[in-house]
Amino acid sequence: MIRKGLLSGLAVATMAFSACNNDDLNIGSSLTSETDKLEVTTANFNVITRTATVDSVIARTSDCYFGRVIDPETGAYITTDFMSQFHILETFSLPQKDSIVSKENGQVVADSCELIIYLGDASAFCDSLAAMKMKVTELSSPIDENQEFYSNYDPVRLGYLRQGGLQKSKMFTWADMYSTATEKSEDTYYNHITIPVNEPYTDKNGTTYKNYGTYVLQQYYLHPEYYRNSDAFIRNVCPGFFYEIIDGLGFHSQIPYTGMQIHYRAVSEDSIYNTQVTLAGTPEVLQTIRITNEQDKLRQLAEDNTCTYLKSPAGLFTEVTLPIDEMMQNHTSDSLLTASVSFLRINNEVHEKSTLSVPQNVLLICKDSVNNFFADKSLADNVTSFTSTYSSKENLYSFSNISALITHLAQLKADGLKNDINWEKNHPNWNKMMLIPIHLDQVTTTSAYYGSTTTTIGIEHNLSITSTRLVAGTATESPIQLKVVYGKYKNQ
Repeated sequence: MIRKGLLSGLAVATMAFSACNNDDLNIGSSLTSETDKLEVTTANFNVITRTATVDSVIARTSDCYFGRVIDPETGAYITTDFMSQFHILETFSLPQKDSIVSKENGQVVADSCELIIYLGDASAFCDSLAAMKMKVTELSSPIDENQEFYSNYDPVRLGYLRQGGLQKSKMFTWADMYSTATEKSEDTYYNHITIPVNEPYTDKNGTTYKNYGTYVLQQYYLHPEYYRNSDAFIRNVCPGFFYEIIDGLGFHSQIPYTGMQIHYRAVSEDSIYNTQVTLAGTPEVLQTIRITNEQDKLRQLAEDNTCTYLKSPAGLFTEVTLPIDEMMQNHTSDSLLTASVSFLRINNEVHEKSTLSVPQNVLLICKDSVNNFFADKSLADNVTSFTSTYSSKENLYSFSNISALITHLAQLKADGLKNDINWEKNHPNWNKMMLIPIHLDQVTTTSAYYGSTTTTIGIEHNLSITSTRLVAGTATESPIQLKVVYGKYKNQ
């Protein structure tokens, strides 16, 4: 049985041993009296790692991407498509119907309407002038928020694309070829793709409108309750759109948000003016991303035993086997003060413009908990899950103290064996962790007393294109060492 005192009884929470050196052996003298000294010992243990292939990850995201490129590392095509809805503020309103000049047969109409995709910075391997073609398709119904979608989902097979609904193709490049130099120089300018949707539109009830914008405007005046919030709008008016790449190669960009602009004319004090209503697709509403990757080429990388990989999106993780039994052997009466481990990155041998960027943040988590962690939108608890940021100075990902994890796993096995002699056989992943590239959703607050504080409010899979190799750990003479500090009182 593993003693509960492995973490408590020594005020362990206040001890922060960041390294294991000869000075550690004298720590007991400074903390305790001569009659009750704390004996401190250190040990290093081999950590085993391997590359694990991942065919998909949870598709829900606040960090959307769009494009099709060739992975310079594998030569494989990577295609990212996405679905987005529109956010409606609870204060949303339109002018009185009588003040709108744009009318036909007494009904409000939109003079024009367009969907807009706003573009972030181009990826390093994006050709800003590459000719691309996309297809935009109206959804038949809202994506079920209670159903978890993975990045290899098929919206056609799932029946989410409306047959006979709005569908529009668009040729485009990352570089905006339509805005003038003056427009681009304005502070309010944001690089974007505009998709006009001015053709006649027929809704599910068979009613035909001048264009899609006319449909949205008329629904407001018929059913203002549909616009009281995002959920009502998505369920009753516009479930969202699916954006997919259908031709071209060399474009890849982050999509901060999407939009829809509906233009019409109104009158105020006998003056007619042009105006518009703007709807935004933002992280406040559901966004899902579909990733098409060539799994056979990813598996070829995974078979390289000289290293392990971290590769996104939906590519390669590093599996980590912790030597829990070996660490606990002859130490059941000791307290585990600290346990640290680092994963060293292997530098790229060739530096080119198209070299993939290094994942900046990673998650270390129990292997069997991965799906639930992301599905439940969990944060790292520093017991069964930990985050680390890449250190360019040291060229590694470091976890300074995972002692709580070691204690948890040791106790988990001890409790399991009490009731099931075959527990370890039935739980082969009990001591296995996954090292996963992640995106941290963070907010920074500023206080006059405490300065700036950054808080993590969300953890998602990294869906950008990144990759790095790590030094591999083997069972014998592993270069990956789990460094442990034990402690116990002399009179125990």
